[in-house]
Amino acid sequence: MKDVQDYLEKGMYGGPQIKPDEKRRYLGNFLERCYLYVENKDQKADNLWEQLEDTLQKNEGTLYIHQQIPTTIQDRCIQLAQKYQRPFTMVNGLPLADDTVILVYAAKEAVHVENPCFQAKEKQEQSLSTKEHPSFWQRLFHKK
Repeated sequence: MKDVQDYLEKGMYGGPQIKPDEKRRYLGNFLERCYLYVENKDQKADNLWEQLEDTLQKNEGTLYIHQQIPTTIQDRCIQLAQKYQRPFTMVNGLPLADDTVILVYAAKEAVHVENPCFQAKEKQEQSLSTKEHPSFWQRLFHKK
């Protein structure tokens, strides 16, 4: 009777999947196959294109691009993939949020990259003036 129940469940819901949440997050890939992935919040980072181009140049794999990102970014990704003769796939993934993965460069087999997440350079904020401005009361009473 257990076999019949398993057969019915498999027919109704499909076969069991390995790590379905991980595959959904990384545009159909497992994390251990990723050379690099980029989240939506990092799409305007200064060093994104340098790091992506470097990864495409050094490693064999496929570039997966989220369909809902702006077309300017899609076009640039496609141009880079064609430049290094890498296959690319447009994927309709999760709805866009800051932590949604929008680009994944992955191999067909596990590569076990230690930290495949794109790391944006920290922007050093420069103050417009290093001179401290006097407060209203200091200006009013000319005290320093």
